[in-house]
Amino acid sequence: MQGKTRRIKPLKINVIIGTIFLSLCIVFGIIDSKNKLGFFNREIFSFSPILGIILIVLFSAIVFFFFFAFIKGIVVLIRHPNDEEKKGRASENIDIVNVIPIFIFIFLLLDCFFISPVRVSGESMMNTLSDQELLLTVHTKNIHKDDIVILNKDDEDLIIKRVVAEPGDKIRVTVTGMVFVNDELIENSAAYNAPIMYYHEKILNDGEYYVLGDNRNISNDSRMHGIFTEDDICGKVIFSISKFKIKLDKQVIYK
Repeated sequence: MQGKTRRIKPLKINVIIGTIFLSLCIVFGIIDSKNKLGFFNREIFSFSPILGIILIVLFSAIVFFFFFAFIKGIVVLIRHPNDEEKKGRASENIDIVNVIPIFIFIFLLLDCFFISPVRVSGESMMNTLSDQELLLTVHTKNIHKDDIVILNKDDEDLIIKRVVAEPGDKIRVTVTGMVFVNDELIENSAAYNAPIMYYHEKILNDGEYYVLGDNRNISNDSRMHGIFTEDDICGKVIFSISKFKIKLDKQVIYK
């Protein structure tokens, strides 16, 4: 009984596929580099230098393997246009390594427009989120009260806070640092010891949000940065990778 033969795409088709997806990887890599939550703008593995080195070495080996097999296939195609045996071997190699740019393309596509991992730095969201905790965020502007969001204002560092007031809510901040939402005092807001820079008393317009850290006493939030807008929001936290919890525990914010 003859063994089953594996079908291999013709060499030209594999070269075209590899070229297309390699080009897409470069394009989406450039797009992702401009994304605030993009892979190139965050330090996911900085807490573990050894893991970072291993990943860099592994990625370098994968890239080298891809280009070696890809260039070898092109050379065979140019020098031996009628050598079916060599073309078959080269086509098989490229058929395998084409998985690499396709995988990278899918990763960059998701990272650009859909989901991104982030790492918490600091204790302003204790006890809900811990320092160095890994989170999964979704790129969305559909934000509501109690959501935990990633924000960036005036190209400063990314911060992570909880939305306590959304469009239509009345916000009032006193000189002592107490925060009232719809005339309800937010719990622990009076314990904030840092200077208050923005004294608000207004109804939030469309696209405006007021955010606070769950650890009120050490959090630099809307009391220091003012009201955030929809344009300042980079994403919403949906998953804790470290704690493996789909729904993050919420502290009691209101009395």
